[in-house]
Amino acid sequence: MKLSELLERPVTARDGRRLGHLLDLRIQRGEGAITEGIYGVRGFLELIGFKKGRAKSFSWDRVVAIEADRIVIDDAKG
Repeated sequence: MKLSELLERPVTARDGRRLGHLLDLRIQRGEGAITEGIYGVRGFLELIGFKKGRAKSFSWDRVVAIEADRIVIDDAKG
């Protein structure tokens, strides 16, 4: 799988609640490990440079499953 295949994939909570679409990934410099996923409208506005501030994101270790049609995260994890 290519990382680009994940972009625009819906992000949902375990209970099926839709959180948004994956817009970008953040990585650990030097290691190349994914650390965060960016999603939602605020993430989109930050991506295009329109809005400053903190985009909605989730720590990559909260990913429970990467399915063909969505990314499932554990939204109960801190």
